[in-house]
Amino acid sequence: MKDYRGFTLVELMVTLAIAAILLSIAAPNFVSFIKNNRITTITNDLLADLALARSEAAKRGQAVSVCISSDGLTCTGSNWLGGRLVFADSGTAGTKDGSDSIIRVSEAKSNGTTMTSSGFSNTGYIRYGATGTVTTGNTNIGTFKVCDDRTGSFGRLLSISNTGRPYVQTAQTCP
Repeated sequence: MKDYRGFTLVELMVTLAIAAILLSIAAPNFVSFIKNNRITTITNDLLADLALARSEAAKRGQAVSVCISSDGLTCTGSNWLGGRLVFADSGTAGTKDGSDSIIRVSEAKSNGTTMTSSGFSNTGYIRYGATGTVTTGNTNIGTFKVCDDRTGSFGRLLSISNTGRPYVQTAQTCP
């Protein structure tokens, strides 16, 4: 008598049907998981740039700025998701010029996420002084709101305190 090993057609069909049901239940949650991770990543990237600028300003004893940069070399553009520069800002405030040295270049993010800033007197850059406090214009407090295409409490709010410390709040309402 021969010993056959393997699956019958019925067993294979039942297994595929169960897998299809589980996949149809999990797929919407997986999409939400990916979108939440995108928002978290974008927020954490900006948080890292701001924290680096603050610590470098205190370490170097000179101003360090974070600005919008669409080309990775100069402060250009109007969208904080379009790329950023962190640089030692010894010349004109918020402008990469002269002997200013680039500390970090952050690349553009274009994945359906939006970032809006408010409360800053200058919307193109944030400058930290030698003490690590924000010295951008006459307003020391500002926020960045990161959202995607969903409506509800999925966003994140990155705030900068009077002392220059950036911090994140979750579950922000997005349009």
